[in-house]
Amino acid sequence: MQEVQFACNFLLLVSDYPLFCVHLLEAYMNLCHLSSSKMPGIAELELKLSEYNKKMSYLQQMVQELASKYDYNPNKDYAETEPKLREHCNRLSEQ
Repeated sequence: MQEVQFACNFLLLVSDYPLFCVHLLEAYMNLCHLSSSKMPGIAELELKLSEYNKKMSYLQQMVQELASKYDYNPNKDYAETEPKLREHCNRLSEQ
């Protein structure tokens, strides 16, 4: 139960990135299940956090690059463009 409380407190600190939080919580719970007799060390958690931060930075960079390729005009109807962009983003996320 102590692990869950720690994880919840940590999630409150990084709640600006909800998807990241979900993945981090899953990773943390997996680590706890792998070593049910003890909690993972801080160094191990910091390493995981560093890995997820790198992934998040990379994804943010990709989003910014994609956004810069498309001019946004709020008065234009994007009914045709939006499905194409969503499909492209889905393909990227599957890789």
